[in-house]
Amino acid sequence: MRVEIRTNVQYDSIVSSAALHDLLASRYPIYRGISRPSYGKARTSGVPEIDQLLAHHGQPGVPQGALTILRGQPGSGRTSTAARILAHATQRAQPVAWIDVEGFIYPPALHQHHLQLERLLIIQPSLSQSVYAAEQVLRSGLFSWVALTGFTDILHTKRARRVLHAVQTGETSGLVILDSHHTMSIRAALELELQRKQEHIQVRLAGLSGSEVPDQFAISVRA
Repeated sequence: MRVEIRTNVQYDSIVSSAALHDLLASRYPIYRGISRPSYGKARTSGVPEIDQLLAHHGQPGVPQGALTILRGQPGSGRTSTAARILAHATQRAQPVAWIDVEGFIYPPALHQHHLQLERLLIIQPSLSQSVYAAEQVLRSGLFSWVALTGFTDILHTKRARRVLHAVQTGETSGLVILDSHHTMSIRAALELELQRKQEHIQVRLAGLSGSEVPDQFAISVRA
């Protein structure tokens, strides 16, 4: 089979089906409307209860080279949960980053979760520079985890695809903190819904790319 592609220049380009197959199988991300990426790598969250929740659904860990959403109401424990995940990475001598558009991240509070601040890069860009900052940090591949806060007004626009492309290129794990009622224009690999229950945080698997979430199984994480 041969596919003829005619362009508006003065020549025709003939591409074989084998060449198209090789292109589609390459490592470069090609966005096709109904396709879903396959996440071959995963890493532990460092929070045993969350790892237990993922194992309950047959997942080896948090997808690498992908975005994970921590969703909930203000005060639900999203920031503290992200801090615990990043802290576990720093305790294993891995550098992490936090891109904070809102400017609310307070390093001493992160240190209370045993996050080693010498291994943490905090960037607080303006809203207009936030996507560019996220792209550079995620694409670099220098950080095992990158947390994103204050991206609510960005990730429901077309610019969200730039963030997704960057995290796939850098093969890092991105944590996006969102309010319960906000959505993204792209599908995250993993979505966790958090809710405060007195002295604990209830975590439920709310979304998993390429799979159905079979039940309402939830676990409690100490606050």
